[in-house]
Amino acid sequence: MSSRRLPLLVAFCVLLVGVAAVLAVAALPGHRRVPARAVVPAELPGYSHLTADLATNPVGAALALYRQGLGVELADVPQALLVGADGGSARRLTLALDRGAADTQGDPAPMLLSPDGRTVVLGDWSSGPVPGSATAGSSDLALVDLATGAARVHVVPRVPGVVPVAWSPDGAKVAYLGTEEPTTPFTSAPGQLYVFDVAARRAAAVAGGERVVAAAFSPDGSRLAFQAPGAQVLRVVELATGAATELPVPAGTTLVDGPAWSPDGRLIAVSEGGQRLRFVPTAPGGQVPAPVPGSGGVLGWTSPEVVVHPAVAEGEDGAGGDFRVVRSDLRTGVTSPFFRVPTTGGEFAVGEVSLATALLPEALTVPGVAVDRGPWPLELRVGVVLGAALLAVPATVGLRRRVRELHALTAVPDWARDPSRG
Repeated sequence: MSSRRLPLLVAFCVLLVGVAAVLAVAALPGHRRVPARAVVPAELPGYSHLTADLATNPVGAALALYRQGLGVELADVPQALLVGADGGSARRLTLALDRGAADTQGDPAPMLLSPDGRTVVLGDWSSGPVPGSATAGSSDLALVDLATGAARVHVVPRVPGVVPVAWSPDGAKVAYLGTEEPTTPFTSAPGQLYVFDVAARRAAAVAGGERVVAAAFSPDGSRLAFQAPGAQVLRVVELATGAATELPVPAGTTLVDGPAWSPDGRLIAVSEGGQRLRFVPTAPGGQVPAPVPGSGGVLGWTSPEVVVHPAVAEGEDGAGGDFRVVRSDLRTGVTSPFFRVPTTGGEFAVGEVSLATALLPEALTVPGVAVDRGPWPLELRVGVVLGAALLAVPATVGLRRRVRELHALTAVPDWARDPSRG
C-alpha cells in the first residue's frame, strides 16, 4: 500500500467505526422509571446544547415543560425542555420546534403538559401562509406520549392557528383557540374556543365562544370558564348542556389560561396587569382572598388554598434574572419559593411554562438532584466523529514523520556496516 494513502485509510476507519458506534447507541431505546411521587428540586435544569431528544430517550412522565432561549443569537437557539418527574432528567422536545412557525425566530409551537405529566399537546401558530400552500396553518393537534416519545397527530376543524390553552383535570379534554388572526409567541389574538375529546379524537366548538382569549376547566371538567377581549365578565358553560352563566370580574383583569380554577371549585384566578393575581368567587357572596404578587399566570395548586405561580421579575439586584416560581398561601398571604430555572443572567429567558398539575399536591421538595441530560444529541455525536476523522489525517502524517526521524537517528551508518573499514 502506498504510504500516501495510509492517513486516508486511518481516517476512513476512524469515521466508519465512530459512525457505527454513534448510530448503534442512538438506536438503543431509553426508558426511565417514573417515581411514585414527583420530585421538585430548588433548581430545575437550565439551557444546554448537550440535552438528549425525548424521541429517543423518553422520560415516562414529566414535572415541567418550558421554552428556554430567544433565538436572537446564534448560540441562543430556542429549546422546548421537559423535566422528568424525578426532577433531574432533562430532554428536548424537538417536535415542538419542528412545528414552530418559520418567522418566530425558531420558537416552539404552542404546547401544554397534561395534568398527569404523561402527554404533551402541541398546536400550530398562525403567523402566515405555509410555504407552498395558499392557506395558512395546518389545523391539527399532536399528542406526544412521554413514555415512548411517539406522537399522534389529529386533524381538527380548519383554522389558521391552533393554540391549546387548557387541559381538563382528568386529561380527557383539551381546550384550544382556533385563531384567524396572526398569533405568535410574541402576539396574541382571540379565537373560536374548541374542546378536543382525546378518546373520541374529535373537536367541537363551544357555544358562545366565538372570540375568546383565555379558558379554564372546572375541577371536575364539566364546565369551562372563558373570557372575551376586554369583557368584565367570565362566561361559564356546562359542556354537556351548553347552559351558561356569567361571573363579574374586577375591571382591568383577565382570566389566566390553564389551571386558574381552584381545586375545590370556589375561586377562579384572574391577572391584574401581569403584576398580581386576584380571585373571583364562583358562588355569590363567596369569600375573596387578598391579591398576591405574581407575573400573571397560574401554574397549578398544591392545595385549595395554595396557588403556584411565576414570581414578579426582579431587577439586577435580584436572583440574577433566573425564572422563579413561588407558592402563595391565600389564607395567610405568605409567599415562599418553589423552584427556579437558571437563565445565565437572563440570557436564556424562560417562557411557555406548564406543570403536571395533578402531581403537585403530593410532590416531594428537595434541595437538589443530579441532572441527567441523556446521551449527547445525535448530530453532536456525529460531529465529534467527523472531527476525529479529520484530525486523524494530520495526526497520522505527523506520526509517520516522527517515526522516520526516529529511524534516521537510530540507523547504523554505512561505514559501520563495512568490516573492511574497521
